[in-house]
Amino acid sequence: MGGVGVLAVEFVVLWFLVGEFKVPGFLRDVWKRSYEGSGFSEPLGMGVRLAVIFGTIVVGAAVLSLISERSGVISRLGTRSLYMYVLHYGIVMFALAVGWFDLVPEGDLWTILVILLCFALGAILCSRPTQLIFHRLLEPPTDWLFKSRPNRPPVKKTTPPTSDDPRVAASRT
Repeated sequence: MGGVGVLAVEFVVLWFLVGEFKVPGFLRDVWKRSYEGSGFSEPLGMGVRLAVIFGTIVVGAAVLSLISERSGVISRLGTRSLYMYVLHYGIVMFALAVGWFDLVPEGDLWTILVILLCFALGAILCSRPTQLIFHRLLEPPTDWLFKSRPNRPPVKKTTPPTSDDPRVAASRT
């Protein structure tokens, strides 16, 4: 429950920073420009960057603390997230080429509908049937990399001759 509290505090802090710094441009300026170019002195700019880094680490830890240890539908889908990560690009490029994004009207209702469609697409791309279809392409067998080569003769370990060896004595004469 501490993670929920941390995220709530972070949300309130960012809510007030939006009016103060206009966060989207502010965050871009903090990383892409010099301290003076962002409108900060060097100590203040360094402090702002450190605060942003620390805040990101805290929010990341808070989100991770909310992850359940139980296995459920979401965790099973998460084990196949590679498929969504790789395959969604092709779907987005196809939708751009065909012009599907131009068909969506503006408005809050349509935005919510698109978000729900994206969740559905993510669930489909992380599903077991998608894994069965694309398994060889995205997770090719690699056991051949770790097999020993049977055609190669074993390497004999040789010890260097010592001075008591008759071959060494014969080579000296």
